[in-house]
Amino acid sequence: MYPPARRKLIEHGLSCDGKTARQMTMDDYRYYDMIILMDNNNMKNAKRIITNDTDNKLSLLMSYTPEGGTVSDPWYTRDFERAYNDIEKGCKALFDHLCK
Repeated sequence: MYPPARRKLIEHGLSCDGKTARQMTMDDYRYYDMIILMDNNNMKNAKRIITNDTDNKLSLLMSYTPEGGTVSDPWYTRDFERAYNDIEKGCKALFDHLCK
């Protein structure tokens, strides 16, 4: 994990032990009910992998918030707190959406 991202998670009391990244596959699309993406580049790549989102499983995390948009990418902004806040807000909004 990128060290500044790891530090931000630790600062918020979150562990990333045992977590790894991997490329999404078509099997993931078949298996999961929802695939939540952080930004438009992730969406573009996911659509390339699955070809056609016939089951409407793909969505942007921030689309569940009133503001919409995408998660601020700390790779470019170096603002890991903003990215953390976007993700937290998006997760809370997604949770509310799922509990309706």
